[in-house]
Amino acid sequence: MSDFFKLPQPDGSLLIMPGSPETVPAEVNVRYFSKRTGISQRRVIELCVQNAITHRRKSSKQRSSILIPRSEITRFKKLKGK
Repeated sequence: MSDFFKLPQPDGSLLIMPGSPETVPAEVNVRYFSKRTGISQRRVIELCVQNAITHRRKSSKQRSSILIPRSEITRFKKLKGK
């Protein structure tokens, strides 16, 4: 038996769809941000260090992975004029 999920509609009804819902992570890594904005990964890291891009590290260690909120992609593109 396949899975189903309920999708609330604006009118209050429920749309029942087969499968399972896809989740979109709230944060992206440097590589994803780089591809979406068209700047190098190195430049993304530099902007994070300069606090020009909102970010956080996975752990408190300096060499840990950088996570950037997905909303920063849109904000950065607007600043860049794309």
